[in-house]
Amino acid sequence: MNNGRGRRLVAGIGAVALSAAAGVVSSCSDEGSPRLSGAAERGRLLAAERGCAACHSTDGSTLVGPTWKGIWGENVVLSDGRSVTFDADYVRESLRAPNAARRKGVMAAMPAFDTQRVSDAEIADLVAYIKALSPST
Repeated sequence: MNNGRGRRLVAGIGAVALSAAAGVVSSCSDEGSPRLSGAAERGRLLAAERGCAACHSTDGSTLVGPTWKGIWGENVVLSDGRSVTFDADYVRESLRAPNAARRKGVMAAMPAFDTQRVSDAEIADLVAYIKALSPST
């Protein structure tokens, strides 16, 4: 292979690799996701760090626990028959005393998060994140 032809081949392979990398990066962007406030972004990170995302989806898919997508402000029926609104108070109660606020039909046991494990400020961030996942808020 002559020197000029080899350079063109290497340049072509490089261009294909860069193009593929750009495609991967753009496909991983969150263009369809809502822009998150500082508090909501902290809540997103907290959900990942503390394991919330292992049970609660943000895209509507079914995992162990209920999805967070579009749930904000919705009516939730609890296992004891009560109906409550999915709001900051419900999130707080679900974290602090999950058995007191277990949703009907959800069999998985959620761990309790006392103030040593999750602060009130962190709950506020998590609330901001869950709220951002509902389009009407």
